[in-house]
Amino acid sequence: MTHQNKTKNMLKFQFFSFYTMSSLSSSNLQQTIKTGITIAAAVAGGYALAHMVAAMKAIFKTGNITDSSLHVSTPSSSSSLSTVSLSNTNTNILSTQPNRDFTDKVVLITGASSGIGQMVAKLYAKRGATLIIHYNQNYAGIQQTYNDCLQLGAKHIYIIQCDLTGKSLVNTPINNPDNLPLAAYAAQQLITTAIQKYNRIHILINNAGVYEELPFDNPNTTLSNFCNVWNKTIDLNLNGPAYLAFLVAKHMVQIHNTQYNPYIQNNQNSNNSSLPNEARIGAIVNVGSRGAIRGEPQAWYYGASKAGLHSLSQSMAIALGKYGISITSIAPGFVQTPMAEPVLQSSLGPAIKNQSPWQRVGTVEEVSETILFLSQYWLVPWLTGGIIDCNGASYVH
Repeated sequence: MTHQNKTKNMLKFQFFSFYTMSSLSSSNLQQTIKTGITIAAAVAGGYALAHMVAAMKAIFKTGNITDSSLHVSTPSSSSSLSTVSLSNTNTNILSTQPNRDFTDKVVLITGASSGIGQMVAKLYAKRGATLIIHYNQNYAGIQQTYNDCLQLGAKHIYIIQCDLTGKSLVNTPINNPDNLPLAAYAAQQLITTAIQKYNRIHILINNAGVYEELPFDNPNTTLSNFCNVWNKTIDLNLNGPAYLAFLVAKHMVQIHNTQYNPYIQNNQNSNNSSLPNEARIGAIVNVGSRGAIRGEPQAWYYGASKAGLHSLSQSMAIALGKYGISITSIAPGFVQTPMAEPVLQSSLGPAIKNQSPWQRVGTVEEVSETILFLSQYWLVPWLTGGIIDCNGASYVH
């Protein structure tokens, strides 16, 4: 039986010095104040830059992890999702000890079979993370991700196939007593399976998405095909990530309430950055787009879906900060990915590259390294609620 047949009915998933000024004239006083402010700004900026550089050097180090006791297991035919796992015999992989790498973190990445998702999985693998990598249809791509992560030293890899729109379940008998939308049901099954595997999700990277152009001026653009592309894009780019983020947030809050309840009771109305590192529970990074801010004249639904994702991140960040959860969005411009390749290879390609003073588009490495930085909730929690531009100055605001 082919892989396609096997999986047909599975879910496709942050000195001022005060001087004695009484003897100063008015003009001298003003000049002294101006000079003091200038010095303060320069010194503060210098300290901030130095700390940032030091942090970046520490953050982006490469882990060296080896393990010879690896095995691969495949799911039974009764499994509700298509899964493949890679693990060693030591199941005690979780820890609350703060760290500048990911050796004790479980990371779920959607859309990991190509592009940004594939690269971010490889970067986490180099830094020792336990990986749950999701794909829908690109089996060859997820196998490449799996093999690359293995070569980079990953000890624990779990593959889940899931159609995050839920469309593949239309004619499939499912146990759905709450009558959830199919996309919500699919998300619930994915998160349940992931938590059952490793008991914990520390980081969710909501990366899976779709981009499709449907020019308004094209005489073949009708309400019917506009509705089709709108619904498909909203389902995958907004609804799916929203359901996943909700479910992972529920899981993280449960962990926080169970393990760190004293911190919650004592810090309900306080600045959560004062909580100890171990009381910071997790991160969700949503991969949005420059198009959410700039607009997408050839793909209205894409711009709308990513704008919704940015707003979701900000709302969740306000609501969930008290639980030690960091929520951010990254807004890339055009990136050299398979999804963007048709547009970049078209007559529009040169003009797109010239939007940036670098006269090129972004790379998956540049975007993926930024995602890793944002996901370090124990190190940079003050970024929560941020929408981080990553577009090579192709659009500034």
